[in-house]
Amino acid sequence: MQNRSFWKEIWLLLICIFMGIGIMTTVLSFLPIRSDVVRMHVTQWLQTILVMLAPALFWYRMRFGKNPFRTFCLMTCRWKHLLLTLVLMVVSVPAMDMLTVFNYTMPMPEALRTLAMQMRTENIVAVSKLLSVGGLGGMIELVMLMAVATAIAEETLFRGALVKCFELTRLNRHWTAILVGMIFSIVHFDPLGFIPRWVLGTLFCYILFWTGTLWAPILAHATNNAVALAQYEMSAGEASVENLLNQSKLTFSWPVIVASVVMSAIIILLMCRNKKL
Repeated sequence: MQNRSFWKEIWLLLICIFMGIGIMTTVLSFLPIRSDVVRMHVTQWLQTILVMLAPALFWYRMRFGKNPFRTFCLMTCRWKHLLLTLVLMVVSVPAMDMLTVFNYTMPMPEALRTLAMQMRTENIVAVSKLLSVGGLGGMIELVMLMAVATAIAEETLFRGALVKCFELTRLNRHWTAILVGMIFSIVHFDPLGFIPRWVLGTLFCYILFWTGTLWAPILAHATNNAVALAQYEMSAGEASVENLLNQSKLTFSWPVIVASVVMSAIIILLMCRNKKL
């Protein structure tokens, strides 16, 4: 395939996404919601479904006329792959914490850091409002939204549709993983968390390639989000906001971080040796 086909499909995918944004905006304009928190939750649900999941599925169905669930390898999966994926995401938490601190403390122009802090503050305030739900029902809805639905939608869009677009180029899978991971990180608009999110996005691509099923990166993404949600909930009120805003100190000790890196590398080698594709 030529690069022209790649750009054509990228533009078609973007058109589908913009259509989803238009539908979401129209729906929100007709909903009589007074509570800011409720509106944020409704907006997040609509964004997850209409801006990420539906455009990716519609794009693939429109362009290739095939069942996207089968093509994205959502029909089958192996329990060994899912188990290794789950263990990898759990043991890699200290290593990702180290990358987060490194990204936060790395030198950058003062103007860029000021802008990055501004963007992060706005994101943290928005997330704090989104997470300010009470009761068992609210917590279940939060987990379904932030961990399950978001993981399914983002993985279908990035590791599903976007990876399929990159397959139309002459790039190998290593470059595809790196570039898709970079785009995944860029669209989150968080320069102070760019590196760890880039690494995660790249890792999710490799998990897809190793396992041959989109369920594996979906599980990895959901686990990562669930861990982040649990860490937030274990903090109290304003302290959690401050911790999310200032990530200049390691949460784990160096022996734990080293063990995390070693165990993560071992699991990655196991997944690579048992790869399906």
